[in-house]
Amino acid sequence: MSANPDELRKGELIKYLEDKEQPLPGYMISILRQLAGGITYKTILMLDMAKYSSAKTQSAYDLIRSCLNDTIMDHQYLRNWLDNLDNMNADLQIVSSYLAEGDYTSAQTMLDIIAGLYGLEGDALVDYNDYKSFIEMQINWQQQGRNISDLDGLEIAIMVDYAENKRGKASMAAKGLLEYAYGYNYCDCLPVNDTSAWKSSVVDPFAVTGESNLFIEATPNPASTWVAFDYELPVYATGALLQVSGMNGKAIVSFRLSGKQGQKVWDIRDVEKGVYLYTLKVGSTNKSGKLIVE
Repeated sequence: MSANPDELRKGELIKYLEDKEQPLPGYMISILRQLAGGITYKTILMLDMAKYSSAKTQSAYDLIRSCLNDTIMDHQYLRNWLDNLDNMNADLQIVSSYLAEGDYTSAQTMLDIIAGLYGLEGDALVDYNDYKSFIEMQINWQQQGRNISDLDGLEIAIMVDYAENKRGKASMAAKGLLEYAYGYNYCDCLPVNDTSAWKSSVVDPFAVTGESNLFIEATPNPASTWVAFDYELPVYATGALLQVSGMNGKAIVSFRLSGKQGQKVWDIRDVEKGVYLYTLKVGSTNKSGKLIVE
């Protein structure tokens, strides 16, 4: 058939192979039809691999959501499927699951291998190491039976340094902690003094509508003593509402947020164990996720 592709284009051969007494499998018929359309065999295989990879990833997400919605958390099952996602955010969620179980040794081991596993370099490596140090401080507090309200003066000074001089997750986490527990106030506001490029720059429709940068994530998840909501608002937004409700729809708590991005820390020591829905609302736009309290 590869020596005479014109026969494939006529269709009779494919129909015969499809309808004969012992027909070819459906996937082979699909390949032949694509070959008849002029697509190379290599391209067909690459498309199929991408399709199966996408289906595998979607299945993993479905199973993870199912696990998070269960009333009894199977941490090992959750970690198995997070591992199948094979990305750094999933691995950080694995760290959170170890912390929720009090397995600090496994959490530390995971933190130690992530940078090498994903080949982090330059600024990405610096930002990760800062966040790693922040989580290690959290591990230290928990091992001593303390929480974010029990930090001493030196630890608060370290948090201030993280908030004001670090970047990425470490800075956002430190700001959220200081705002929640120690009365600090941080605002990541857009610069308004430089207007030189306003008229010459290309308009980004997603930046105008804000649809591409509405973001909310809860960490750790599952959580037992506190949870931090990292958020990013659209450029046009002046504020937002973060609401947490039970699976029955009853509102548990809500927070008013300001600033383009930041973090809100919620003390959950007095919150009943279970599954909760958190929703970030900006006008008619919203984004939701599920939180496990253990």
